[in-house]
Amino acid sequence: MEQDYLDFTNLQGKLQKHEIFENELQSNHDRLEYLSDIGGKMIENDHYACDNIKTILKEIADSWSSLLETCQHKKQKLTEAYNEMLYNRGVTDLENWLNEIEVDLGNEEYGSDLATVRSLSKIS
Repeated sequence: MEQDYLDFTNLQGKLQKHEIFENELQSNHDRLEYLSDIGGKMIENDHYACDNIKTILKEIADSWSSLLETCQHKKQKLTEAYNEMLYNRGVTDLENWLNEIEVDLGNEEYGSDLATVRSLSKIS
């Protein structure tokens, strides 16, 4: 499985692409059900390749389940990575704001008259 979630580049785009893939899977689910129904009817009617049909249906069902599980896992990881990226951005913004405040607080200029105090308070 690809590990796109490890690279924070364009995570929103990766999530959207993954959602499109999930929609495509859902749209093909009916085809899977149709083939399963036909295979089941063939087995019920004692088709000459009954054992082969059972094997194929089992392989298809197992592959489909594995695909859905992998798809869900990838979506979870992409979502977690996207949330982490948003959190990191928030932390960075807060750190930048705190650094600005620290600089302002470290300013030794207190102002000697009302005009200077107002000017300094507008800077902050």
